[in-house]
Amino acid sequence: MTKCTQCSVELTGRQKKFCSRKCSAVWNASQPGFAEAMSQRRKQFFVDRPEEKERISQRQKLRYADLANRPWHQAGGELTTHSRKSRQMRSEQMRAQQIWKKGGNGRARSWRQEKLAQALGWVSEYVVATGNEWLPHAYKIDVAELDLKIAIEVGNVASRHKQDWYTLNGWTYLHFSNRMVETWMDGVLQTVASTISALRETTTT
Repeated sequence: MTKCTQCSVELTGRQKKFCSRKCSAVWNASQPGFAEAMSQRRKQFFVDRPEEKERISQRQKLRYADLANRPWHQAGGELTTHSRKSRQMRSEQMRAQQIWKKGGNGRARSWRQEKLAQALGWVSEYVVATGNEWLPHAYKIDVAELDLKIAIEVGNVASRHKQDWYTLNGWTYLHFSNRMVETWMDGVLQTVASTISALRETTTT
């Protein structure tokens, strides 16, 4: 009986060398020169053929427009693949390390984010609970105004899932690129001021 080259499990059906894709990937990655060969193939495929890269990019965008096709399950809730126990362990680990004090996802806070927060006099890296029925259970807002519930993201655009949560919970979402904060702070502050004025008019009426 033929056995798997990687794990020695007996092969069945039409399997020839490996019992699974995982075993195939692990074995190939252990071979000398494999990483370099793959790097050259990627360069040849994507750098030398930019039209092919664009075609694949568009195909992936269409595919992952359906939340059910997303392997990382950003929609959360019933679509998540992580068990309740693993989520609890991760939550305990985050509380023990207090990574929210280090910035977004445990990284150092962006100086552009801090610059904007200081200019506005608002809270930087504000942590807000999303509720037990929502995954993740908390979001970090780059710059937040708590009374009017204005959330500003600097640099990366908030995911569609996060934007949906903002809308459902009465937050007004604004996004500014790093370059805008660096070179056009006056315009950024003017946009924020206009948003505040519009929200106050809506509240009074």
